[in-house]
Formats: sequence, C-alpha cells, structure tokens
Amino acid sequence: LGRLLPVDDESGSANGESCCCDRIPTPDQIAAEEKVFLPPDHLGRKEIAFGSAGRSVLSPGELDVLIRDVFRGERFFLAVGADEKNKRGLSARFRQMLRQKKGLSGLDPQEQCHIVLHAEADNLDILKSCLALCVLRQRLVGKFDGGDNFENIRTRDCIADLRYAKANSDVIFPQLLDQLTRQGWRPPLRSMLGRVSARAEWTIAIDYD
Repeated sequence: LGRLLPVDDESGSANGESCCCDRIPTPDQIAAEEKVFLPPDHLGRKEIAFGSAGRSVLSPGELDVLIRDVFRGERFFLAVGADEKNKRGLSARFRQMLRQKKGLSGLDPQEQCHIVLHAEADNLDILKSCLALCVLRQRLVGKFDGGDNFENIRTRDCIADLRYAKANSDVIFPQLLDQLTRQGWRPPLRSMLGRVSARAEWTIAIDYD
C-alpha cells in the first residue's frame, strides 16, 4: 500500500486518482513472485501493524480523542507510541540491531504506530486501516527520521498527523477499491489480508444527518 501513496506535501490532502492508477499489480504478477512455503511478504510485519490499546499505554484522554473525534464512526483507530508490551522481545531487539547497522539512530518511526481494530471490524475496515497506517507512517518518517528522538512521542503529540492520515485515507480508499477491481482483484477477500485476532471493543459513535 505504501507504493500507492502520493508524495507528502503541506496541503494536508491527496488526490486518490493519481495515487492508485497504474501502480497496482495484478494477481498473476503477485503470484509469480510470492512465496509458497514461507510466510508471504505482505503479511510479514502484521504483528507490528496491529495491536491493542494497551500496547502504547494510551491514556483515557488519548483514547477518548481517538474514538470520539479523530476516528469517530470507524471500526478502527491508529495509535502512536512505543510498544511497551513487546519492547524487550527478541524480534524488537533484532529490528533495532538491523536499524543500527544501517547507521540509523533512535527508534523506527514506522514501528511506533499501530492499528487497533474493533471486535466487529470486517475486511473492508482492515484494508482501510492499513491504508491509513501507511499514510501515517509516511508522514511520521518524514517528520522524525532525520535524527530527532522519537522515543517519547505519543498519540497526544500527533493528533494533527492522525487527522491527516484519516482524511487522506477517506479520499484514497474508494479509488483504491476501484483500481483493485480493475486489476483483477476482488477486494476485500480474506486471503488478501490474513486473520487478525487482536481486537478491542468500544461504543461506535454514529452521526445522523
């Protein structure tokens, strides 16, 4: 999904048509390169992308803003912050070691944000949440990957970036579905996304006109 996104700019908006056209491979093209016996590349970082509200220890205020404001009405939200649950795990230390070998300091901004899915989220919600996460990661890499310390950044420090990700995913998502269909996919098939067991429950606010 990251390849489909437009170059980030200061306007805070994206052209969904320009970001999707001619960039989506067909199922045959993916099948020619995809692994058969090993885990597929497109799900290789699923554990990093999805998590719980407690993963970054969201405060009640942060959680309220995400659910009732930024992602109001959605069956997912994005959270920003270090993975407090798994920061001592072997996989996390290995990724940081690889990052240091590349000469990069501090934490990887792409690992400091994740998706929290509602218990009733379906594959459309998962696909849209992945798109929003790609937009957010692109935004955060541009802001913090130049040497700034990202370790203490939390959701409350990135509300504008979260709004940006939500607004752009709203624009891009319909175009993405249209282009996927044109390229021979039938979104959102379960086989495209895999199963995601990490879920949470909250009351989804519905706005009536």
